[in-house]
Amino acid sequence: MNALLDDIAPWSMPLVPLYAAATGVRNWCYDRKFLPSGSVDVPVISVGNITAGGNGKTPATEYIVRHFLCRKARTGVLSRGYRRSTRGTLVVSDGNTLSGSPDTTGDEPYQIARKFPEALVVVDEDRLRGAAVMCDSLHPDVIVLDDGFQHRRLRRNLDIVLIDGRELLEGLHFLPAGRLRESPTSLRRAQAVILLNCGDSLSRAVKIVRQYTDVTCYHAEIEPVNLTRMSTGERISLNNTLKRDCLAFCAIAKPKNFLSTLQSAGFVVREFTSFADHHALTDEEYDHLGKEFRSSGASMVVTTEKDAVRSDSARLSQIFPSGVCYFLEIRLSFRDREGEFQSLLNTTAGVTA
Repeated sequence: MNALLDDIAPWSMPLVPLYAAATGVRNWCYDRKFLPSGSVDVPVISVGNITAGGNGKTPATEYIVRHFLCRKARTGVLSRGYRRSTRGTLVVSDGNTLSGSPDTTGDEPYQIARKFPEALVVVDEDRLRGAAVMCDSLHPDVIVLDDGFQHRRLRRNLDIVLIDGRELLEGLHFLPAGRLRESPTSLRRAQAVILLNCGDSLSRAVKIVRQYTDVTCYHAEIEPVNLTRMSTGERISLNNTLKRDCLAFCAIAKPKNFLSTLQSAGFVVREFTSFADHHALTDEEYDHLGKEFRSSGASMVVTTEKDAVRSDSARLSQIFPSGVCYFLEIRLSFRDREGEFQSLLNTTAGVTA
C-alpha cells in the first residue's frame, strides 16, 4: 500500500464518495459540452497532474518557459496564484516590471516572474478571463497554464500531466482522504505524460499509465543544480559544498523529498524542520530555527527556492549569521526523448527550433 495513505483522517473517508462523484459529474458535463469552455487566439499548453501537491509542476513549467524564451517566443505564464491574498486578474510581470509580492501573487508565480524577467506572468482564479487579459494587453506567442489540468473552462492545445514515480496511482484515495484530484481515467484527456523520479520502477510506472491511456510517456527527474546565496544571489556549484553540514527547513507538500534530495547531493543535515505547504513562518518559528542552528553546529542554512521567495529576509538576517542562508535550485532533467518532447512543444506553439 502507498505509504502516503497512513495518515488518512477517519472523519474524511465518508466525504470521498461525494468528492469522487462531484469531479466525475463535472468532467462528464465538460466532455459533453454541457459546461462551456472558451479559448483564446494563442496556443495554450497546460502543465498539471491528477494528484495534489508536490509533483514537479513548477520545475516542469520553468522548463517549458525556458525552452520558449530561448527561442525568442514571447512567453506567458498563467496561474491561479494559490493562497494569494488578492482576487481577480493581477499582472505579476509584463516582461519588464515585477509587481506585487509572494503574498499578493502567490509564491510560485512570483518565483517564476523573478527567475524569468522576460516572461509574462498573470494570476487569476478564472483562467479564461486571465488568458483573455493576457492576450489583450501583453500579446504572448504562447501561454503556459500552470496547474491547469482540472481547470477545463479554458481550452488548451496541449495537456501535459506529471506523475511522480514515488506515488503511483495504485491504492490512492480521492481528496480529502487522499491525494487524488480526479480519477486516473482522466489521463485520456492528456496528450503527454511525464513520469518523474521513477528510478528502477519506470517500466512498472509505464504499465500502470497504460491502463488508462496510450499517449507518449516521457521519463525525467527533478535534480538539484546549484545553491544560491540568499543575501547576494551568488550561485555556487554543488561540487564545492558536498561536505557542508546544514540546517534545512521547508514548507512544501512533500518535505521528505527535499530532505532526500539534500542527502543524495551529499549534504549532512544536522536539523530538518518542515511546515505545512505554503506556510508563512511566524516570528516564533524564525526564532526557533535560529536556536536550532546555533545548537546544531551546522555551518549553513538551506531551504527550497519557493521557501526563499516567501521568506522574510530581514528576519533571516537577524537570526542567522551573515551569508549562511542558501536555497537549492532544482530543474527538470529528461532521461530520454527530450528532443521529441521539445518538438511537441514547438509544433504546438508554432515555434521554430
